[in-house]
Amino acid sequence: MSENGNRPVWLALIAVVPGIIVGGVAPLLVAWQINANSIESRNANWARQDALAAVSVEKLDSIHDLVNSNMTAAIAAERNAHIATVTMMLEVIEMKRANGHEPNVKTLAALAVIEARIAELNATLADRAGQ
Repeated sequence: MSENGNRPVWLALIAVVPGIIVGGVAPLLVAWQINANSIESRNANWARQDALAAVSVEKLDSIHDLVNSNMTAAIAAERNAHIATVTMMLEVIEMKRANGHEPNVKTLAALAVIEARIAELNATLADRAGQ
């Protein structure tokens, strides 16, 4: 065959090959780049979420410490108030007995309830001190 006989084949290849490259390879390259960008974006997002979680945990720990401290102070204040009440009740009972009178049964029952509550509060404070 002559050179002119191959010419239509070469012209066809010159016309088709770029179309195959553009139509077949280019979309694959674009998809690969989109996937690479997606992975990078996802990893950056995970890193940001991890950093945010670490800060949140630190803040929650601080809040937890403050709440525990305030709660311990409130428990101690309640216990101290009950101790003061028991002290006054015992003084009144002592004065009644000095005057020849026995304390009221309700007063003795209330004293027992308050003393039990003081014991509970003391146990709670001991538990908190051990934490």
